[in-house]
Amino acid sequence: MCPLPASTIFHSKGNSVGKHLMTKLEAFKLVARKYLYIENDEYIDVVFGTILANRLDAIPVWIYLVGPPGGGKTVILESTNGHSFIYALTTLTDHTLMSGQIQQPNQPDPSLLPKLHGKVLIIKDFTTILSGKMDTAKAIFGQLRDAFDGTSKSTFGTGKETQYTSKFGIIAGVTNVIDRHQHLVSDMGERFLTYRLPAPSVTEVRKRIEMASSITSAAIQTKAICGAAQNVLNLIGRSLDISEDLNQELCQMARFVAIARADVPRDGYTRNILGHADPEIPTRLIKQFVALARGIASVREHTVVERVDIDLVKKVALDCIPRMRLSVFRVLLGSYPNSLQKVDVAEKLRLESGKKMINEHLEDLLTLGIIKRSKKDKGQTTAWDWVMKEEWAGILKKMGCSKKSAIQA
Repeated sequence: MCPLPASTIFHSKGNSVGKHLMTKLEAFKLVARKYLYIENDEYIDVVFGTILANRLDAIPVWIYLVGPPGGGKTVILESTNGHSFIYALTTLTDHTLMSGQIQQPNQPDPSLLPKLHGKVLIIKDFTTILSGKMDTAKAIFGQLRDAFDGTSKSTFGTGKETQYTSKFGIIAGVTNVIDRHQHLVSDMGERFLTYRLPAPSVTEVRKRIEMASSITSAAIQTKAICGAAQNVLNLIGRSLDISEDLNQELCQMARFVAIARADVPRDGYTRNILGHADPEIPTRLIKQFVALARGIASVREHTVVERVDIDLVKKVALDCIPRMRLSVFRVLLGSYPNSLQKVDVAEKLRLESGKKMINEHLEDLLTLGIIKRSKKDKGQTTAWDWVMKEEWAGILKKMGCSKKSAIQA
């Protein structure tokens, strides 16, 4: 008897037996769940959706996949190894993308950039870059910033001048260490999106430990998951139609995120604000959101971009906002249209000892024009009441930014 394809399952209804053909993505998840306990598998849609987004005739989509070690991101990223348009690395150095080395006649250029054209670069451990020497990290970020638009040019101390044309995507696995390097990350501007894996429940952690201890052959696991991944990667990204209403939601999200993730310059010692923030113009951001929505819809084998595809892009959009700033948003939105004082925000976030930090975040959001404040006299002192502006509160509600998840962020 011929074995059934991985994308076929049978189910019974009464005395009848029906057959349902799963999508290639659903079949991959079925295989992955044999070896991984996964409660929320949306990050798998994001990984493969990003890959297909980068196969469109569109702007590159670069994304951080943020989660704790052992959270499952590495297994999924490694499953893409071996495909013709995937280039996988563990990490980068400041000489990986552009080596600066002077070649001898007939000696190949060791620089990675020209090899990436038309591919998606999978960086399994971006945390190493952030945790290494700051000068090295800045050099790598500078090279990536220059490469995003497709053309990179540099002159090295060796006297070599290089110029490469290379359009490629990036998926970078990283831990929550990224939150401690927000100023460095913000230098990349609008080039990277972010997806944060939901925090695993106690049950999920326990089940993963149990499953990991019961696996007898890592080679069999790798072969099974990689084989299922190759079927997904054979799909083609399609420029699927997006309705006007959904497109408008993407535009509103891009407007808000461009402002909400902007860095407010502060003195490193006094912590005083040094001047006005300079938010990005959201043109690249909206193009990335559109491409990602189409990539996610394509990998789900939809015929048009659907509401559920936009909902996942909303999650990505919210995750692009710095983590603590997003937590403050959720608390303020939970009380809207009523105002809160900083002590209220700190208490709701269970950060009673962090009132100074909360005050800085509130001042940043005031500088960015997202919230407003009013004086409230309290005896000999003056306190401030803080409240979100109506326009931004409305957009945040549509994006699904809820009070319930304020502390989780």
